[in-house]
Amino acid sequence: MKILVRYPIADEAMYELLQRYPFLKKRFSDYRDDPTLCYNTDKEDIRNNWLKAWDGTGWEKLWKDYFMPRLFKAYNSWDDEKKQNFHIYDTKSKFGSLRISTSFALPDDLEFILEWMSEFICEHCGKESIDEHGRQYIYQTSGWITNLCEDCLKSYLKLAFEVMPEDSRTQTIEKMKHYGDTFGYKRWIGNGFILKRYKYNKDHTWLVNYRTEFDKEQQK
Repeated sequence: MKILVRYPIADEAMYELLQRYPFLKKRFSDYRDDPTLCYNTDKEDIRNNWLKAWDGTGWEKLWKDYFMPRLFKAYNSWDDEKKQNFHIYDTKSKFGSLRISTSFALPDDLEFILEWMSEFICEHCGKESIDEHGRQYIYQTSGWITNLCEDCLKSYLKLAFEVMPEDSRTQTIEKMKHYGDTFGYKRWIGNGFILKRYKYNKDHTWLVNYRTEFDKEQQK
């Protein structure tokens, strides 16, 4: 089945990015033992690479337009040794969010912000839903967790809804609704806890840190 790419990139531009950012090249299953193992031709690399990993999904814009430019900027600031040691091992949907696995942690919590933002973007169509109070919301399926907008959820539940009363449909949808009020983490860092909180920037394209606290008193 042909993938509908929402934000295509020309082959020439893709080739230039692969030369500038070699970590975009996909490697085979035993890449951890030999990271030089990858496709044999430029044509294969252009067709199948990490930049195109989420083509045709609701996370394509988040991945290509919001996350990758920030990863490129970080990569450009590294020395040659660090650049050479950087690889993307995997990216996948897990518990309804977009995850990335790399050879070392990314700066500025890039991988965490990617995960948090993806949780409130419909994995199928890319829609972001905001209520009258300015809160983001999403509908989360059970079993294999997928985060969907209301329209995509109704399509997902179409067969079940055919034999379900109208009031039961409404209740089912409301039970699956989740709100995104805050983003961040609290983490032990050896000699205390660090607390970080994030919120959207003005153009709603990324999360920015607005609060950082360090507390030695809470260690247990």
